[in-house]
Amino acid sequence: MSFLKIILMSIEPDFAFSKDGVHPQLAGHVLMAQLFLRGVRMPLSEQDPQEYAEQLQKSEIYQLVDQRRRMRSIAWLLEVGFKKPGKYEGLPVEEAEQKAKEMREEIRKLIQTSK
Repeated sequence: MSFLKIILMSIEPDFAFSKDGVHPQLAGHVLMAQLFLRGVRMPLSEQDPQEYAEQLQKSEIYQLVDQRRRMRSIAWLLEVGFKKPGKYEGLPVEEAEQKAKEMREEIRKLIQTSK
């Protein structure tokens, strides 16, 4: 997808890489990664970022990585006393970090078997 097409698509009111105008959604992260990889001359797919993001979200590895990230994020938010709208329930940091180590090993095994 060309950069011009992305700009034109962003004019469409129903389309957004970022719901809040600041934090990109997964497709926005995919687009940034594609642009970076192109900039450092790495081979990459020209697949549409939104389509790739949707495909990626179905991956068992992605789901486990995302679950691990969310668990650690909530644990640390609770640890530092960060107040956000909504109720957050999570593990204490020590438990979350131990579980994260276990999950990291599970992720590594999934990556090895997917090669």
